Amino acid sequence: MPNARRWEILWECRNCRAALESFLQNNVSTCWRKVVSLHGRACAVVSANIFKCRGVLMTTELPAPQERLFGLIMGFMTAQIAHAFARMNLAEVIGEGASAEQVATQLKAAPDSARRFLRACASLGLLSCDGKTYRVTEMGEYLSDKKPGSMKSFAAAVPAESHWQPWGRLRDAVATGRSPTEQCFGGDIWAYFNGHREELEMFAGAMGNLSQLAADQAADAYDVQAYKTIADIGGSHGVLLSQLLKRAPQARGVLFDLPKVIEGAGATLKGAGVEERVQTVAGDFFEKIPVMADLYIMKHIIHDWDDERSVKILRNIAAAAPGHAKLALFEIVMPGEVVNDPVPYLMDLNMLVMVNGRERTEAEYRELLKAGGWTLQRVVPTQGMFCIIESTRA
Repeated sequence: MPNARRWEILWECRNCRAALESFLQNNVSTCWRKVVSLHGRACAVVSANIFKCRGVLMTTELPAPQERLFGLIMGFMTAQIAHAFARMNLAEVIGEGASAEQVATQLKAAPDSARRFLRACASLGLLSCDGKTYRVTEMGEYLSDKKPGSMKSFAAAVPAESHWQPWGRLRDAVATGRSPTEQCFGGDIWAYFNGHREELEMFAGAMGNLSQLAADQAADAYDVQAYKTIADIGGSHGVLLSQLLKRAPQARGVLFDLPKVIEGAGATLKGAGVEERVQTVAGDFFEKIPVMADLYIMKHIIHDWDDERSVKILRNIAAAAPGHAKLALFEIVMPGEVVNDPVPYLMDLNMLVMVNGRERTEAEYRELLKAGGWTLQRVVPTQGMFCIIESTRA
């Protein structure tokens, strides 16, 4: 039987078509080489349907490295799609399902551009479509406020102007070793946020998304039941502290942060049912930390600062801490050697670009803690991307 007829028969059979789609999805480069070698009907059938199988079709064959590079270069577009999805409240708009026309009406959007946007979202796995009705996928649900573990605020904040402008000057950051926010905004990122309330709220929401995720993972990985007092330094609204206190009913908490930050902590503490067990203390960790505790915790604080300022924070905690106290830093620990997972390296560059900070290796944390009056004892992994770096007084 000619090859062309074999392809045709496979595609016409529903069961065989499903198997063929699966094969094409996982072997698109190999399949395309086979497709272009065929003629007539088979080439037309598979060419016309290869978009359904993977969403990848080139008029000429691209080697795998070029395909991967193409995806990297186009990455800013997919980030903006997720950003727009979140800002439009699209998961809520679609609900149990909606047509492109219904979505356009609710969003007061141009029908044609709404349809084009929806199909792009579907191609990325945020939506599914049965030909007319769009539905939110499991991944898309995480861009809804209603979903536990939601990433909606993160998608709204990170691809926003506060981030993409400095990242557009990555070359300058690499050349100078300094954040380009001064060039972009005339000041640091915090000054920018002070003048752009909406973006500040989106950023705060994004940090809340990450804090909740990190808090759940930390509480599962780190046993705090032996401590009587837990102090969260730079703890924002107390998401992490609340989760730890739930696991340690005998403990009391102290939440330390800037006055304007502490003011917003009440709702979080009350919602977690720990407000009666938490004392809030306003202050600046670069000045003085008047807090006595058995365990001091800091989540994603040290990575915001260079070594000099990080040592200042650590010394201020050490000056307040009793001799038996421990310090737990919740941070990404960079691999000692380069690995294929890009997340720690992207986060490290983000710290450089946005705040002149950095992610560090275990060896770098050991030296930093030593300079700050602490001795690193162990690194506890979690189910997420960060670790818990436990230290004792030097």
